[in-house]
Amino acid sequence: MKNPTIIDHLAKFYAAIPDPILVVSRDVYAMAQCEEVSGSDLIKGLREAVRRRYAILDFVAAVSAPLVVVSYERLITQPEAAIETLSRFILGDIDGDLVGRAAPLVRSHADMPNDVDFVIERMLLNVGALGDQRTVA
Repeated sequence: MKNPTIIDHLAKFYAAIPDPILVVSRDVYAMAQCEEVSGSDLIKGLREAVRRRYAILDFVAAVSAPLVVVSYERLITQPEAAIETLSRFILGDIDGDLVGRAAPLVRSHADMPNDVDFVIERMLLNVGALGDQRTVA
């Protein structure tokens, strides 16, 4: 969840999400510091981050969907390892080509879709897969 406030509304539309599987977690201190930079009180921001953390815990404990938790900070500092975890969870194995293509797309504070456009990247991946199939056939 890129926006931490989404947990306050997720129960309203969760049923409409097909095959939900992912929660990205952010360090509560990092969340509070972001709020502080935006002009909020650090202690107030920290309390809100902890409240949301418990709301996420309560929410995921109540649903039966498969779950993988990826730390945002780990994703930023170790994108290959985090993407390997996601690949193993989603695909059942590590797809080295996918990890190699996805890791450079992980950028802190990216202006999406100008800096990183995941739709275009997915289309390029599909085109590459079609090209591979053509050479095999």
